[in-house]
Amino acid sequence: MPNEKAPYFGSSGSSGSASTSDITKDNTNINTNYLKFTVRETTVEINNAYELTGELKRISEETGSYVKILKEYSLCPVLIGNDNNPVFLYRIIELIDEIIDYDKLKEEFTNLSYAHFNGAISFLKKLSQLNNKFIDIDELEDIALISNENFVNELRTAFLNEEGARVLNFGEFYSRATT
Repeated sequence: MPNEKAPYFGSSGSSGSASTSDITKDNTNINTNYLKFTVRETTVEINNAYELTGELKRISEETGSYVKILKEYSLCPVLIGNDNNPVFLYRIIELIDEIIDYDKLKEEFTNLSYAHFNGAISFLKKLSQLNNKFIDIDELEDIALISNENFVNELRTAFLNEEGARVLNFGEFYSRATT
């Protein structure tokens, strides 16, 4: 087996082949190159996260410093209420999404669809959920909802009621559709 050729990346980063004994002998070099690559990628990610955090803090300061970027909240944008309790910015975006008049938006921007508006709000929500732990907050909330037995039962009941109403009203619907 020592004469078997295997692909590897040598210390120059170029691809080649070597016997397994060469790979064993050169194993430190291969690992070192991999670690250098990994460290460089991680450094880029850290630098980008650091720059983004700095930019978010700058924007916060320019807009009155109401939105805080604090380590204790994993740098997720948050407002601190008069009672010193946090209100995450994404919660405000969710509420805006619920109360916004999409028809007025459509009147103002006739060249955009409702899907465009939904995409814009979703983008703002995701942007407001940025955090230094790269946690997908929507996913965590979905998992919590699915795990909540009361919510699941309410959902089942709602679907059953809707299905029952559809079946019970089918005769009325059918008679209107055929006349």
